[in-house]
Amino acid sequence: HVFKDKSLLTNVQPASYPITIHSTAGTSYADTIGYIPNFPDLVWVCKSGIANILSFAKIRAAGCGIVYNQDRDAFIVKGPTKTINFDRLPSGLYGHRVQA
Repeated sequence: HVFKDKSLLTNVQPASYPITIHSTAGTSYADTIGYIPNFPDLVWVCKSGIANILSFAKIRAAGCGIVYNQDRDAFIVKGPTKTINFDRLPSGLYGHRVQA
């Protein structure tokens, strides 16, 4: 997982080593980690990122369910305490609007 918004994370701290992130936008670096509340995996914080990115594989490995709803064109992630919908955005990506 890679997040741009560290305000969504808990226990934000310097990482013991940095990572390099290669994408179509170029190369970025992350040297900070944190945790999504009630979720076991660490999240890298990329200050120059443009989105908060979750790994479906890690979500499944953590025991959460992922369902694609064809009628709604959305992914639904069912966790132990809540369900989050990821709707298709005009860009073609799937996203969830975070309440401020």
